[in-house]
Amino acid sequence: MWLGDVALLSDGFDLSFDWGGGGQVSTAADLLRLVRGTVAGTCLASPRATAAMLDPTQPAGLAPPRVAMGLGVQYHRVGDRRVVGHGGAWGVRMFIDPATDIAIAATVGRRDDCAWLPALFDLAESFTTYDDRGDLR
Repeated sequence: MWLGDVALLSDGFDLSFDWGGGGQVSTAADLLRLVRGTVAGTCLASPRATAAMLDPTQPAGLAPPRVAMGLGVQYHRVGDRRVVGHGGAWGVRMFIDPATDIAIAATVGRRDDCAWLPALFDLAESFTTYDDRGDLR
């Protein structure tokens, strides 16, 4: 693993630098289940804990594309969308657009600004179908 010109693993860099993250490993399918369950309120047994996670606050100096933060949850402006999820330090992204129920999980293998995310949500929505009432199928 590299950060610019620095070989992190061979330099003894601690991949659990964020303490709570613990250097966890997951599949994209599990990340999708996690972000969907978090927004749906089915991941945690306590409705109060879920509400605290999803309660958006706007700390001073929050850098775009983030527009608000919950407890471990980020709210991003992605094109015209406001998505909920989390972008990890090592290039993992998991976000859901609650308006369309489209969720995206990706590992890009590097730190980046997610400039590709609006196009990916738009592409996913172009494949989405709705029933006669306008409900997502």
